[in-house]
Amino acid sequence: MPEKGLVSWHRRRLWNYRSWPIVLVLVHHAVVDARKLGRVIRARREALRLSQEAAAHEAGISARYYADVERGTRSVSVQVARRIAAALDTKLQSILDAAERHGR
Repeated sequence: MPEKGLVSWHRRRLWNYRSWPIVLVLVHHAVVDARKLGRVIRARREALRLSQEAAAHEAGISARYYADVERGTRSVSVQVARRIAAALDTKLQSILDAAERHGR
């Protein structure tokens, strides 16, 4: 687990820059760029041949929110990320790993 000071620093940083179009998500020990996460989610959805509306419905979120997540312009909580992963028939850790690899 990250040091307590590091987590609070990231929260302050994210709060101060909420208006940025690029949102970072702090999960486990890594900071994942929301754009990379969105690209991985979109690729998985397209591989399953699902529409954004169908994936959003399965995840229990609005289609607009889902589209913003895929574009990387909206932050996503761990709970919603898990629901999106479940809707895409995968685990959240798989999505996060792929997003991390995508950035290298």
